[in-house]
Amino acid sequence: MNLTIKFLYDMNNLALYDAEMLHVLIAIIVSIVFLIAARYFFLYHIGAFVVWREKRAIAAKKHILGDLILMKDIQSELEKDIEKASLKATFQG
Repeated sequence: MNLTIKFLYDMNNLALYDAEMLHVLIAIIVSIVFLIAARYFFLYHIGAFVVWREKRAIAAKKHILGDLILMKDIQSELEKDIEKASLKATFQG
């Protein structure tokens, strides 16, 4: 690797552009407006994502609850059938 090569920059190129105060102020104002808009954009999308995730979790819990209620109904019907069968066996035997 040859380290003897130096990058020679012409310092006169810096004088080609003079930044006026008006341009700097406009750039700062546009940057601040962009940052504020980006903040609210990200806050809205994060909030929407949280609401969507919570809605999905609630729907999953409702589905599980519905399954549990169905299982309880099946269990109570099964217990009634077992009770009827045992009473029938008792009175026949």
